[in-house]
Amino acid sequence: MVNAVELRQSLSPVRGGLARVSELLAGALGSDVSPLAEASAHLTLLSGKMIRPALCLLSAGAAGGDVSAESLLLLAAALELLHTATLIHDDIIDGSALRRGRPTVNARWGDRAALLAGDFVFAKAFRLVCAAGDGRLTADLASVVAGMCEGEAIQMQTSPAHRDEATYLDIIRRKTAGLMSACCRCGAVLVHGSAEDAAALSRFGLAFGLAYQITDDNLDLAGDSAALGKPVASDVASGAPSLALFHLAASPGAPPDPSALPSGQLLDLLRSAGSLDYATRAARRHADDAKAALELLSPSRYREALSALADFGCCRDR
Repeated sequence: MVNAVELRQSLSPVRGGLARVSELLAGALGSDVSPLAEASAHLTLLSGKMIRPALCLLSAGAAGGDVSAESLLLLAAALELLHTATLIHDDIIDGSALRRGRPTVNARWGDRAALLAGDFVFAKAFRLVCAAGDGRLTADLASVVAGMCEGEAIQMQTSPAHRDEATYLDIIRRKTAGLMSACCRCGAVLVHGSAEDAAALSRFGLAFGLAYQITDDNLDLAGDSAALGKPVASDVASGAPSLALFHLAASPGAPPDPSALPSGQLLDLLRSAGSLDYATRAARRHADDAKAALELLSPSRYREALSALADFGCCRDR
C-alpha cells in the first residue's frame, strides 16, 4: 500500500511547480459576487492530491520540457480547475453532503448556487488554458469535457442491475481516465515534445486513470471513512458503478442487487466472493500497462516519478 508520504516523495521533481500551481489556483477563482466568492473560497479548502497538475508537469518533464515554464503551470492549474468543476457537478447529481471531510458546495449553498459555481469554475479553467498560449489544447480539452459528460449520461441512463464490466470500463474511461490522459498529453504537447512521446504519455495517463478509478471504487467499499473524508459505500448508495460489485453480482448465490445491502453485509460478501481482490488485480494490470507505456520514453527522474505514481494509483490507502 502506498501512503501520502510516499506520494509526496514521488512528486518531488515537481514540488516547486505544484506550489506555484496552488498560488495560481488561489488567484484564479476570485469574484465580487456572492455566493460565487464564498463558494470559491470554500473550494480552496477542498483541494486534493493535485494528481492532475502533477501528471501534466511530470509528463512535460518526461518529454524534455521545462517544468517551471509559466505557460505549463497555467495549464496545470487549468486542469485542476476542470477536475474541480466536474466534482461540483457530480456532487449535485449524487446529492453528496461531504467531500474530503468537508461540506460540499451544494450542501452549503444549495444545488442552484452549486451549479453556477461549477459553471464559473469551468469558465475560469478555460481562461487559464487560453492564457497558456496553445490553441490546440482548448479544442482537445473541450472534447475531453464533452466525453466526461457523456460518461455521466451513460451512468445515469443505465441502472446498476443492467450494467456490466464493459459498460463500467467505458464510463470510467470517459469520466476519469480521459482527463488524466489529456493531462499527460497536453503537458507534452505544450513543451513541444515529440509526437511519439506525447502518444506514449497519453497511453500512460489512460491506463493510470483506469487503475486509479478502480482503486477509488474499491476504497469506497472497503476503505476508512475518516481517511476518505466521506462515508464508506456512499458512492454505491448514489448508484455509482464498481468493478467489485459486478464481480459479486456474477458470483454464485449472489443477491439480485448487492448494492441494496447494508454496508457491513455487502463488505462481507465482497470479501468472501473475492470481489475486492478481483478489482485490485484489475487495477494492478492497468497500472502495469501504464508503466509499460513509459518504456518508450528516455530515462529521467520525471519518468521514474510517473512510474511511482502508477503504483500509487493502484495501491493507495485513500
